[in-house]
Amino acid sequence: MTSERRSFAVPRWIAAMAGFALGICLLAGPGVPLVPGEAAGAIGNFTRVAQPSVTPGRPVTVFLLSALYCPFCAAERWALVDALGRFGTWSSLAPAESTSGVEGFSAIPTYNFVHARYTSRWVAFTARDVQDAQGRPLQPLAPNEAALVNRFDPDGGIPFLLIAGAFAEHGSGYSPGLLVHKSFDQVRSDLAAGAPDGAAIRHEADIVTALICFADKDTPATACGTPAVRTMEAQFH
Repeated sequence: MTSERRSFAVPRWIAAMAGFALGICLLAGPGVPLVPGEAAGAIGNFTRVAQPSVTPGRPVTVFLLSALYCPFCAAERWALVDALGRFGTWSSLAPAESTSGVEGFSAIPTYNFVHARYTSRWVAFTARDVQDAQGRPLQPLAPNEAALVNRFDPDGGIPFLLIAGAFAEHGSGYSPGLLVHKSFDQVRSDLAAGAPDGAAIRHEADIVTALICFADKDTPATACGTPAVRTMEAQFH
């Protein structure tokens, strides 16, 4: 399965507004130190950068830094919608697409998180799209979010995904090239049918699910009890 680790740098105006460091477009994960004794690749493109920070009785945090123009962000949103839907409920999700021509990709179908709502007993999800499809400022970072980015994504690459304050992914978990020249409805049908692009989305969603389950001690069983998720999560036990 193709795995895509490229990401974009967040523009300097966002750095000034949010107060975090910036670098250039990343072709591989940045040099964020791993937890001593942990393997360089935890699962898929995620690396373990800290011990999971979960308070008993509180939901696992999932934070996404992205932009609407970004094709890699567009790809990752499909997996997040699938994975987080196993722990809670989405509302006001709308179809969208990345900006055609970015990094040589045609417009990539995706979801728009800007006005979406997510409710869950087990997961606290925050998405920040810092630029719109034309590259204009969109959603600023709160100080605590800027601190996370400064610590775990110092080059400002997007998409950046952080689960439980411990598992970081820089770039998408699969190539957006799998979604080129497809409509939103086609991708959704491929996901249900297990077509190659749908299988890549589902695999990344299973990884995200396994990391949440590991952090939250396998709850709920409806999300954490599938064979694929159990196999991935076993790497941490």
